[in-house]
This record gives sequence, structure tokens and C-alpha cells, in this order.
Amino acid sequence: NNLANSLDFALNKLRDLQRSNGGFAWYEGMRTSVYITAQIMEGMGQLKKENIIDFNKNYTAKNIARKAVKYLDAELMRKYLQETSSAKKITDSYGETYILQARAYFLSYFQLDEKQEAAYDYYLNKWGKNWAKAGLITQMKLAKTNLLFNKKDQADAVLLSIKDKALRDAQGGIYWRDLA
Repeated sequence: NNLANSLDFALNKLRDLQRSNGGFAWYEGMRTSVYITAQIMEGMGQLKKENIIDFNKNYTAKNIARKAVKYLDAELMRKYLQETSSAKKITDSYGETYILQARAYFLSYFQLDEKQEAAYDYYLNKWGKNWAKAGLITQMKLAKTNLLFNKKDQADAVLLSIKDKALRDAQGGIYWRDLA
């Protein structure tokens, strides 16, 4: 079947592009990128959620995901330890949303240990207090991430705010003036 062949081809290509640390780079020869790794894992997570990829049958996908999740967890832990041990105030950065959003698809398959859970909770709680300061697209990511982490109340609050900012055109379409 064509879909299965295309999926196998893409997974084999990803396997070949994955670095030894589990991450992916923008291009061959570049350093690994948290952003690119998270984007790839979010895509795999969506395919897994829609039952297009079955980790019990597709060991290539499972191994790619296992290594990438390990890389993303290590990167978030590094940021968490840096932020929580720093004496100076670290400016709010929503870059961790990419890690959490990607990681949320794999919570039941690759469970967090206690230290990782503390780091993930730290960022979810931090954003729970500061989401209104973020741009609209980041707010949308935060809402989705909260839904994936089963934090429905927080997601509902963000989604209500996003809905309140929406504009409607004459045909009933919805758009936002400022997508910053």
C-alpha cells in the first residue's frame, strides 16, 4: 500500500537524519535543534494519535521517538535546572512550549520520572500564571499543550481569551487582527 510505503520511507529517512543524542538538525552538518526535534516529534505524535503509526508494530518509529523524547527531556531539564538555580531573574521564554507540546503526545508511552515531572509542572504552572502576556500564536500553543497534559481548566481559560479576540467577517469566517 502506498501510504505504508511512504511512511516507511519517511521513517527510514528520519532514522538516518537523527543524531546520536536523539535530536535533529535543520540541515546536515548543523547542530541539533530543539525546535526541529520538537516539530518532528509533534508530527509523529499526531500520526500516533490518529493510529497511523503503531509503536507496537513499527520499531523504527518507536526507536526514533524514544531517542528524541530522551533528547527533549534532557533539554527541558537543562533549562529547568538553569532557570531554577539562577539567582537572577530569567526573562520569560515560551520556547519550552515546543518541547512540552511535542512531549505531551508520548506521556503514556514514555513516562516522566519524578525530576522530569517537576520540570514539566514548573513550566506548565509558570505559563498558567503568565499566558496572557504571550502572543496569540503562543497562547494557542499553550492551550493545546494544556489540553494534551489534561489541564482542561487552564486550556479553557486561554481558549476563551482567544475566542474573545477573534473577529468575524461578513461570510462568517473567523480571523485575528494580530497574530504576534
